[in-house]
Amino acid sequence: MKDTLAAGTLAGIVGAIVLDVVTYLALLLGIKTSTPWDVAALVFLRPQYLGTISGYIIGIVGSLALGIAAGIMTSVVIKITGSDYAWLKGVIVAEAVGFATLGFFAPLVKIAGFLKNQPVTNIFAMVNLFIFGLVTGYFIKRYGKFAGINTQRG
Repeated sequence: MKDTLAAGTLAGIVGAIVLDVVTYLALLLGIKTSTPWDVAALVFLRPQYLGTISGYIIGIVGSLALGIAAGIMTSVVIKITGSDYAWLKGVIVAEAVGFATLGFFAPLVKIAGFLKNQPVTNIFAMVNLFIFGLVTGYFIKRYGKFAGINTQRG
């Protein structure tokens, strides 16, 4: 895949799906955590709409959109810096995006203020973002082939 945007988009989608599945499995195991799709839905909806069909659809689309944005950022970083340690670059970008969105923008616009009272959710988010970064970095290294950089060999 030669296109930086396409590689990042697909990597972000795959990473977001993995992130959401890991979150869902954690819920099934009884881990009390807020979900990425609920937090994403709160960007557009009032809290009373969480848990509705509209809330789930908007939340999943929002979660995928943020995953795509992080995937594209990772793809650009790998294109600029090369594919060595792509997994680490994926983790760094994912954690930076998580810090920016959950730690800065969400409080700034008063979305999901309850997260400050949920240490388990925050720890789980860091672990989940780590996994997301590993997935996106690997995907881009494995399937990306950018101008002058063959990520399949590097």
